[in-house]
Amino acid sequence: MSAQGQSDDGKPVNRTRRAILFAGALGAVGALGFAVSFRAIPPNGRIGDRHVLPTRKDTIALNGWVRIARDGRVYLAVPRSEMGQGVHTALPMLIAEELGCRLEDVEIEEPPISPVYANVRVLEMGLPFHPDQHGMVVDMGLTAARWLAFHTGAIATGGSSSVADAWLTMRTAGAMAREMLLAAASQRLGLVTAQLRVEAGQIVATDGRVLSFASLADDAARIELPATVALKQPSEFRLIGTPVARRDIPDKVRGAAEFGIDVKRPGQLSAAILMSPKLGGRVGQVDDNAARALAGVRAVIRVPALGGAPEGVAVVADTWWQAHRALDALKVSWVDGEGASVSTESIAAQLTQALAERGDGYYERGAPDEQPTGTTLKARYTAPLLAHATMEPQNATALLEGGRLTVWAPTQVQSFALKVAARAAGVKPEQAQLHTTLLGGGFGRRLEVDVVAQAAFLAAQMPGKPIHLLWSREDDTRHDMYRPPAVADFEGTIDAKGRIVRWVTKTATTSITHQVMRRYGYGMMAHGPDKTTVEGTYDLPYDVPNFAARAVDVDLPVPVGYWRSVGHSYNAFFVETFMDELAASVLADPLGFRLAHLASKPRYRAVLALVAEMAGWGKPLAAGRARGIALAESFGSVVAQVVEASVSADHRIVVHRVCCAVDCGIVVHPHIVSQQLESAVIFGLSAALYGEIGYKDGAVQQSSFPDYRILGMAECPVIETRTVASAEPPSGIGEVGLPPLAPALANALAAVTGQRFHQLPLRIAA
Repeated sequence: MSAQGQSDDGKPVNRTRRAILFAGALGAVGALGFAVSFRAIPPNGRIGDRHVLPTRKDTIALNGWVRIARDGRVYLAVPRSEMGQGVHTALPMLIAEELGCRLEDVEIEEPPISPVYANVRVLEMGLPFHPDQHGMVVDMGLTAARWLAFHTGAIATGGSSSVADAWLTMRTAGAMAREMLLAAASQRLGLVTAQLRVEAGQIVATDGRVLSFASLADDAARIELPATVALKQPSEFRLIGTPVARRDIPDKVRGAAEFGIDVKRPGQLSAAILMSPKLGGRVGQVDDNAARALAGVRAVIRVPALGGAPEGVAVVADTWWQAHRALDALKVSWVDGEGASVSTESIAAQLTQALAERGDGYYERGAPDEQPTGTTLKARYTAPLLAHATMEPQNATALLEGGRLTVWAPTQVQSFALKVAARAAGVKPEQAQLHTTLLGGGFGRRLEVDVVAQAAFLAAQMPGKPIHLLWSREDDTRHDMYRPPAVADFEGTIDAKGRIVRWVTKTATTSITHQVMRRYGYGMMAHGPDKTTVEGTYDLPYDVPNFAARAVDVDLPVPVGYWRSVGHSYNAFFVETFMDELAASVLADPLGFRLAHLASKPRYRAVLALVAEMAGWGKPLAAGRARGIALAESFGSVVAQVVEASVSADHRIVVHRVCCAVDCGIVVHPHIVSQQLESAVIFGLSAALYGEIGYKDGAVQQSSFPDYRILGMAECPVIETRTVASAEPPSGIGEVGLPPLAPALANALAAVTGQRFHQLPLRIAA
């Protein structure tokens, strides 16, 4: 099922039929994008004119991102959700740098739903092209992705893309506003712009005259958006690259920050919900007499399956505790669905059986199906379902009044959440408005729209009353959209010189993207290859002449969703532990073995060299301790980690130290980079040591932190982070520290115990 073709440099490559069909279809969409983009996407379409922003008293908009207030403050439209990753600091830094104002004068404004604020970067990254692929089809695919993002208005925060997507757009918006203010000052003062400079929110003339941004805003707004502007060179940066104080921290410390769980509207009621405990279960008979008789209870409402959540019964009351307690008084008989027999064992069997299929080829080169001379190693790896376990459980508030729906939600997908909420409430999207609160953790969970849809539905049943729906921790754990389970076979051949000459991998898992698209209401897009299944395996950085990465898409009955670092979270474990096994088979040093297969990859070599220096690779350790190393690229950034670990007398895994080096392009805020790497290490350690969701008779077996454990403070290792200096544009940082953690730990434990680890979570054999 493969066809022989040529790459753009004339070298032969193998492409599966599926890849050819995808390339053809994408080429057609790309051609459409080329044909209509100049008419459909206006010049400076991602900047937008001043009319994109709604009129506000005492402010003047200069474009779709920047408005100037009469008091001199600068309002910036920020369409990305703040969930602890620092976008409310990093994105204002981009504008302030180019506009020339003080960072403390920048206020964040929630923008309307508009294509101007679409996250183009996240759609570009989702295309299943190999990093070595270039040429017309790739260009068409990128054009199609940009066109699709703009025309669907895909406002989303995910894929570690916020700064990368904003890097040129926000800076350009700031630079355009600056040039308009300079032009206005030039007209008023009768000077050429070369005689003017921008300084701390003012235009300063060479003759000493000074004009504030506020005094120039009206005149500047009448000037046409510049066709082009010059952006600062990195050598000119004064703000970017500095560790300024994070803007979101003071309100969080004072308790003044508003998360979704904190929303309070006049006359607000609270709701709790009881959902089918089994996959595909439906509500049967309901006896709600006892519940309705309890103090504070206002209504008991059947809730259909919405946004991926199962059917359920909600109680609306004066307080959440009253609503939650009333759930215990409900007598509900559940009707089993097709998923009632699903178990952890049946899921594993389904995945394992799928590995017998050839699978779809995502990338091949050389002759991977021919067996060369050398030593061949094989390994099978497994990874379990994982919950997100955000600190703030799922919640949303909705009000239907006068035929209009208003939603307050901690969401990562404003445009999609609003669309689904409007449908659930029975109104048109233009009759709905969404306000994004702070998020108490996202990790991909709040890319989902289930709780928003449920809240909107409840609001439609009780018009005129704001309804705040809050899931319990148990609801959150048992009704998550989990990281998918995966089983993978790896096969590698090493020649007499200790070089890897063949590498073939096949992964069996289920498509996240297909499920998510259906939950968003875009079922027509739930087809074709899903890069998340193979990211980290098909784009292997190591030099291997005969290579194939294949995947089998298994339609599992369990709900799956994007989880921090997505497919990289398990594929890096597979790849990097297998890499250590290959090194051990020829008695090679794991670091040296990797470097030997990265001769043409200086960026990877630099990151490995830095982390080895940080960790003191090769230097003696205390008895019973060992180091493990791992390397991974995800979301455009390259990360290497060294983990120092030991095993206690009672077979507990002890992690003492983690060294983490990253090349994430130009660093906008160094402290945010460090914080995100540290966060990813802790999140990854929780998964590597404890993370596992199990099913029995169609029901999830875990419910809260006692049985879905996360890392405790006393278990947290020393974490050290450093960045490699880079001139590349910023790439991802929020997720990239997670993928190397589990394999680096597993490799350290292998050095301590002699046991090789092929399964997550990691467990020491007694």
